[in-house]
Amino acid sequence: MTMVLRPPRALRFLMGMVLAMLAAWSQAQSTPAGPPSPMAQAIRSFVSSHPSIVGRSFEITWRDRQAPWPACASAPGVSLLRKDRPWGQVYLQLECREPGQTWRQTVQVQVAVFGKTWVTKSSLKPGEWVNLNDFEPKVIELSKYKEDLIDDLSVLDGLEVARPLSAGAVVKLNDFKPTSVIKSGDLIKLTLLGQGFEMVTSGQALNDAVIGATVRVRTVEGKALQGKAVGPGKVEAVLD
Repeated sequence: MTMVLRPPRALRFLMGMVLAMLAAWSQAQSTPAGPPSPMAQAIRSFVSSHPSIVGRSFEITWRDRQAPWPACASAPGVSLLRKDRPWGQVYLQLECREPGQTWRQTVQVQVAVFGKTWVTKSSLKPGEWVNLNDFEPKVIELSKYKEDLIDDLSVLDGLEVARPLSAGAVVKLNDFKPTSVIKSGDLIKLTLLGQGFEMVTSGQALNDAVIGATVRVRTVEGKALQGKAVGPGKVEAVLD
C-alpha cells in the first residue's frame, strides 16, 4: 500500500498565496502601466485625429513603464517624434505649458492600425495582366507593413503581375509593373509624323516598351529610327 504525504492545510494555503502573488507580479511586469487618464486621453485624441488614422480603427499599447508623471492642470500637448505618422512603435512627446507646471516627457507606445486593403482571390503568375476581379477587400492590421498598401484598386488597372502572388496575399503596388504594349520582334503599326504630312507604314520593334516609352524600330526599308509607343502594337515617330 502506497501512502501519499500531503502538506498541512495551512502550508498549502500559504503556497497558494505565494503562487498567486507571483502570477500577479508576472502579469504586472508583462503589462506596462500607462500614463494617468488625462495624459492617456490626450494621446488617444492626438492619434485618432492624425490624418493617417482618420476612418481607421486603432489600438494603443503602452510599451514600457513610465517615470512618475508630473501634474498638469490641462491636457498636455502631444507631438510625434522620429516618424511622420503614429503607426507601429512610436515615440510621443507630451508637454505641459501651465504656469508652474512646465514640463516635457517622452512616452513610447505601440499603435496597431486596422483598415481595408486588397488581397488576391487566387494565385497570380508574373506576366499576367491585372484583372480587378482577381482581388477582394479585407480588413487587416495595416501597421504591420512597412510600405503603403493599396486603398484604391483602380491604380492597378493596366498593369501586369511582377512577381508570384499566392492566394490570399496582401497586394502592394511594387508587386506589379506597367504592361508592355510592344514586345521586341513584334510587327508594329508605324505612324510617321512630319511638318504638314502623316504617313502610316509598318516596322519591327527592337525592344519592349510600355505606353509612352521609347521604341527602336526597323522600317520595311531597313532604316532604324526611334518613336514612342502610343498603344498596343502602335508607334509614332516624329521626323525632323
